[in-house]
Amino acid sequence: MKKFDIAPFALPQCPQGEIRFEEPRDIERVEVTFSGAPPRNPSIEYLRRIWPGERFERSPDADQLRPAPYGWMRIDDHFHSEWTRAATDLKRECARTVAFTLSMTTGC
Repeated sequence: MKKFDIAPFALPQCPQGEIRFEEPRDIERVEVTFSGAPPRNPSIEYLRRIWPGERFERSPDADQLRPAPYGWMRIDDHFHSEWTRAATDLKRECARTVAFTLSMTTGC
C-alpha cells in the first residue's frame, strides 16, 4: 500500500498529543515533528484489547464478499481497551523529528 498521512482522518477534538480513529488501524510508521527538541525517551501507546489477534484488514474485501460476519467482528474500542506501549524502533530523522517503526503490525 502506498504510504500516506492518516492524521487528517482522525477523530476531531482529541486530547492534545493524541490521535484517535473510530476503528483500529494497522500503522507501520509514525513520524513526529516537535516544536522544540524531542523528549529524551519518546514512546507511542495505543488502546488495545483484541488487536492484533483479530484483524479485519486481513480480508480487504470481506465487507463485500461476506458482509454479515464482517459487521459483527470484535474490534477494540475506546471503552474496553487498555493503553499499551508499542514495540518500536526509534530513529531521529533530524533535530526535531523522530520516526517510530512499529513492529506490532505483524500480529501475535
